[in-house]
Amino acid sequence: MRECRVVVVGDKLVGKSSVIRRFIQGDFSEDNQDIPANPQQTTHTVDNQETQFCITELGDISQLRSPPHALLNSDSYMVTPLVTTDVFLLCFSISSLSSLHSAITNWIPTLSAQFADTPVILVGCQADRRIL
Repeated sequence: MRECRVVVVGDKLVGKSSVIRRFIQGDFSEDNQDIPANPQQTTHTVDNQETQFCITELGDISQLRSPPHALLNSDSYMVTPLVTTDVFLLCFSISSLSSLHSAITNWIPTLSAQFADTPVILVGCQADRRIL
């Protein structure tokens, strides 16, 4: 079985927990409950192979601003997910221009500087709140 470590990042209240809950549990909830700090796991079939996803949510950019070698020496529960991340999902609210601005000017430069070889996927959330 393949394994994929995913860290979901972005500002507070942009929809990170809802994305994770939908992927893990298959349902959507409008409450603002955070996902537990421990990584969540689920298995899905990708390219006809079972893949176990280990998904962690991170909403505090300051946890990314330490040098990667400092993360290795930390006792934080985030050490393993950050150092071994296969992909970052960078969430922003499509109903908030400031959320997109923060993703582009804060999160992307920090992720690129600290984890240059790890892909970042920009994820627009909260389409139901967009004003047309």
